[in-house]
Parts: sequence; structure tokens; C-alpha cells
Amino acid sequence: MKLRFHAGKPLHEWTDEALVAAFRKKGNDAFYEVLFERYYPLVYGYCLGLTANREDSKDLTLVVFTKAYEQLARQAIKSFDRWLFTLARNESLTLLRGARRNALAQKKWWETQESDATFMENGAFRRLVYEQELEKDRLYQEGLQTLSPEQRLCLDLFIHDTLSYREIAEQTQLSLDQVKSHLQNARRKLKQWVASQTDKKL
Repeated sequence: MKLRFHAGKPLHEWTDEALVAAFRKKGNDAFYEVLFERYYPLVYGYCLGLTANREDSKDLTLVVFTKAYEQLARQAIKSFDRWLFTLARNESLTLLRGARRNALAQKKWWETQESDATFMENGAFRRLVYEQELEKDRLYQEGLQTLSPEQRLCLDLFIHDTLSYREIAEQTQLSLDQVKSHLQNARRKLKQWVASQTDKKL
């Protein structure tokens, strides 16, 4: 029988913070199930707004809640809703970037099938340049995982949504100084990550 009451109060009336704390302390999935039921429609709608694909959004939503379940057991979360939507955003953007890379790869492959003599003469060089660009993108994606959730969120809003510092602050509820700090630290960490990975190959 599912746990629906605890300490004399229905679980659906508990705050996010109380449910997270109880789940981490007791390890009872009933507390997490309430969070799942509370946020599933919201996360699905958020992913759908980013991907415009219902099936992808369903898959993404399950991935988000699976990762959230695993991470909640290992780390304390101060603001569950903000953290959850940051996770959803990162997963959605990863999917979209992968789709764009696949589309680009297909386009490049078809280009290599052209019989134009000039293209064939420079084909090897163009493939090399393309492979180098893919490698840079791979390093960038891996480097993103070294950033904090706040740094990734600010960076996504700044680069992909082209928001200003002030607009990012308004959307994330962070101060202007915090936004600037997160972006500066994200840039520094990414440069260090790419440099360290490049040095390993030399």
C-alpha cells in the first residue's frame, strides 16, 4: 500500500523541500512519487516547448526524472523546481544539439558524393576541417558537464537565447552580479577544459 500520509498530513500538501528532505532521509519512494506527479506535466510541457516533438518530450521527461531520482540521493537540493527545470533544459538542449549535428553530418556526407573535380580535389581537406569542428563541439559538450547548473543555465540563456545580463537575471531570479560571475567562471572553466584535453593529445 502506498504511503499517502505521514506525520498526520497528506503528502500532496507537503512542500517540495519537505518531500526532498524526507526522500533523502528515509529513502522511501513515496515521497519522490509525489514530486513526480506534481511536476511531470510541467516538465513535459517545458520540454515540448523546447523540442516541439511529443515523443521526444515524453522520453526527455522520463530521463529528467530518472536522473533527478539518482542525483537527489547523492546531493542536497535547495530549490527543487529551479534545479529540475535546469536539468530538463540541459537534457533538451543536448538532444537538439545532437539532432543538429546529425543533420550536419548527413549534409556533409552527401556533399562528399558530388563528382565535381574541384570538390574531389579538396575533399580530404574539407573532411579534415569538418572532423576538427566536430571534435571542438565534442570537447565543448563535455566541458559543459564540468560547470555548475547555474553556470550552464546562464551560458545557455546568453549564447542560445541571446539574452542580456539583465534579462538573464530577471528570468533566473539571480542578481546581476551573480549572472556576470557565473558567465565569467563558465568561460574560464570551458577554456581550461578544452586546453587540458587538447594537451593530453599532444
